[in-house]
Amino acid sequence: MAKVYLFNPENDVALGFGRRSFTLSPLVKALHADGASLPMWYAEPGGFVYDPSAGRSVEWYESMAELFGIDVCVADRVPSGLDGSPWGWSEDACRQLRMVGASVLDGEAVGRLRLLSHRRLTVDVMTRLKAVLSFPLPEVPVEAMSVDDVRQAFGMWGGRMFVKAPWSSSGRGVIMVESLTESVEARVANILRRQGSVMCEPAVDKLRDFAMEFRASEGRVEFAGYSLFFNEHGSAYGGNILAPDHELESLLVADGASPDHLHSVRLTLTDIFNELVAPYYDGYFGVDMMLASDGMLVPCVEVNLRMTMGAVAVIWRDRYMSEGSRGRFSVGQLTGTGRGPLVVESGRLVAGSLCLTPPRDVGKFEFRIDVSEL
Repeated sequence: MAKVYLFNPENDVALGFGRRSFTLSPLVKALHADGASLPMWYAEPGGFVYDPSAGRSVEWYESMAELFGIDVCVADRVPSGLDGSPWGWSEDACRQLRMVGASVLDGEAVGRLRLLSHRRLTVDVMTRLKAVLSFPLPEVPVEAMSVDDVRQAFGMWGGRMFVKAPWSSSGRGVIMVESLTESVEARVANILRRQGSVMCEPAVDKLRDFAMEFRASEGRVEFAGYSLFFNEHGSAYGGNILAPDHELESLLVADGASPDHLHSVRLTLTDIFNELVAPYYDGYFGVDMMLASDGMLVPCVEVNLRMTMGAVAVIWRDRYMSEGSRGRFSVGQLTGTGRGPLVVESGRLVAGSLCLTPPRDVGKFEFRIDVSEL
């Protein structure tokens, strides 16, 4: 059955507020507007993408559909009664989808997904991984319900640690703690007031960020691909390397990761998520990971129980990039360079630069593909 796709990148913020109303920051509001049509690249054939500005870019959509064989309708009005498919589920996502006539999950299902999206899921996943895997893994994070609990965690690990808000994204709500100053404790107390707890975990000497992307469908979870991403402006997401999974894995191994450890984590996580996620969630989700400088794998920094930019990169690579090409998918401030010369063969990009969303009269962000032939 056709679905209505919604790009709501503010969903992690919405989860933190629960049923309460909130106001988007100007940057998040711009990201939402500028990326409204992004789901056209990962939607299933026959689907509809809601973009309130779609009428201004009809020719651009038609040209992309012709070049890449896309069978998706991007429109400012969509048929009513179709199932909604947001970037992520929350009460606010349901509100937005209802406004365009789409069907949404009931309140109980949304509440369950909100709890699963809490960072305490990382504790459950890491505990299960440590019970099964025989190689060294980092300490399991702990949930702190008070500033005193945070002090206790800091004393237990005796060094640097991270304090994280239960629901947050793109580095927001994450505090690096090297000493428990009055300022740090005030920030922690603020998160505790708003979200009820914080997660504490010891810091590791990070060498590389990466992720594994999964897909839950019809009650089963399967591995979708590796996501090797790069960050810009501190910990903010910058983009993904576009290459086959075996090449991405080779990059991790070259940095010191054990291929056996990677494979074991992938298989074990699939089993874990078949139990914890598959009965309640349908769609893509990602597990952020790290490789430490000593080669230790940090197999679950956090679980993003929603669509991710890494999953977009994996899907775009598999659907639209030539097998003989390599490149990068990036998300960032507008560069003004627009779309470059393209070489497209049989609906797949061989070489060139392409913005995945139409040009806007007013915009701040671009979602860009840069590909070259080997």
